Amino acid sequence: GPFTSAYQLKYSQRQDAAADLAEVMGFIADPVVRAPADGIVSALNAVAVGEASSASSASAMAAASSKGGESAAFTLLTGGAIKMTVSVDELDISSIALGQSAAITLDAFPAEKFKPAVTHISNIGQSAKSIAAFEVELTLAADERLMQGMNGSATILVETLDGVLLLPVGAINEDAEGAFVYLGDELVKTYIETGLSDGENVVIAGGLSE
Repeated sequence: GPFTSAYQLKYSQRQDAAADLAEVMGFIADPVVRAPADGIVSALNAVAVGEASSASSASAMAAASSKGGESAAFTLLTGGAIKMTVSVDELDISSIALGQSAAITLDAFPAEKFKPAVTHISNIGQSAKSIAAFEVELTLAADERLMQGMNGSATILVETLDGVLLLPVGAINEDAEGAFVYLGDELVKTYIETGLSDGENVVIAGGLSE
């Protein structure tokens, strides 16, 4: 008979099933899972029969159903580039762009600054205290000293200004008319224009002189 589309589909499914069967038979003959490269196993998703809790079973079944019957046995860290994910709130996320330079300081190496670049910006924000935060991924070159789970902080450079007047963030107040500071012993209320801020200091664009 002619090769109908239904026949071709069934034949393709049979070929896939035969390949899966061959893989399973090979595993029965040599029941060892071999990593494709040297590395560190950071997550183990497969457990021996009879040792899985109900939660583990449910998780494994969910993974299998989402991948068409396949699930990863383990997660392997093979080295290479190091990634750090930081949260940037919605007020600053528009200033972040791919390729921007950054500086990372790790708690394990406080005297050293690492130089990553912005390689991914999430479009999905997570709300916390009425402000949405977006995950930004920083990537830096491989370094044998860096280990999974190390903590640190990151600064992303969005703009540089020289020779400007700065005030600490804590010295600036706001009301319905704008930002202001209190001057002198008499605490005179003086409105100002603000500019770029690094979270600690604010550029004073108008209303005050040095």
